[in-house]
Amino acid sequence: MREFPSISATWIAIALMVKGGAAISAGEIIALPLARDTGLFELDPDFNLGTQRDLPAGALGDMGDRRRCRILFQVDLTPLPEGEVMAARYRVEVTMEPQSGRRASTFALHRILVPWSEGRQRGDLPGGQPAEEGETTWAARAHPDLGWSLPGGALGVDYAADPSATAEVSRTGEVVFAFNAKGRADLESMRDDPASNHGWVLLSQSEDEPKTARRFASREHRTTPPLLEIEIASPAKDSVLSIRREGDRLVIVAEGTGLRLESSPDLEDGSWEVEADAGTEVNGGVQFEKFLNEPARFYRILTGNASP
Repeated sequence: MREFPSISATWIAIALMVKGGAAISAGEIIALPLARDTGLFELDPDFNLGTQRDLPAGALGDMGDRRRCRILFQVDLTPLPEGEVMAARYRVEVTMEPQSGRRASTFALHRILVPWSEGRQRGDLPGGQPAEEGETTWAARAHPDLGWSLPGGALGVDYAADPSATAEVSRTGEVVFAFNAKGRADLESMRDDPASNHGWVLLSQSEDEPKTARRFASREHRTTPPLLEIEIASPAKDSVLSIRREGDRLVIVAEGTGLRLESSPDLEDGSWEVEADAGTEVNGGVQFEKFLNEPARFYRILTGNASP
């Protein structure tokens, strides 16, 4: 690994993105199906919903305190190659919303911290049938004896307290949950340690408000099952030959063909702008130049055919 001294905020930003000598090249976007899913239904706490074609999440109408619904799902991450998770999106179809008095709600994905099982029950709306032994329900992680820390599971114990992704849901149709930095780090951790991968719970962040419930397509849905899209960046080792200052300019020399330089003001935002479609060919590489009096930004070098 090459060591580059830091000169300014702009220089530091570049050094971070090239990881001390390895430029980031965007990889393909990998779409993974769900491996299992089920629903937790407070009104029928001993029901399992393991093979429903769509599942409820949120709060139903005025049914006292027993109106919450949650969805558990898990994706097999072992097909993912090594590399940093640059972006991830959970795409799921909202198939049904309240007929009247509906309320928009922010839904969230929280990482599940404990094992659970899908089960194989299906029934008429709202769904499910009495659970068989070992199947997951609102009352139990494994019916009938192994319970959650609280019925339905508890944030901070059964589920991570902070969400991995959120999305505003106000209508039927596709909803996209974009993973935040924590969620992307969790994906890397779950990929590298499959035993820690218990998936996510999808729940409304306004479960105390009635009529926020929606039905979401499950993996058994006939036309639009959910998908998890993940973009992996593979390090191109030793592709950055040098980073140096020449007067008021920063000069980056990289090795390769069809390279382009991109920048972003904020890594969390995830938006990138093309700074140069091609650099200047020099002995042993391609040279890019930036003025140091520009606002500090993060930079990355991609191959010309990479799609960020």
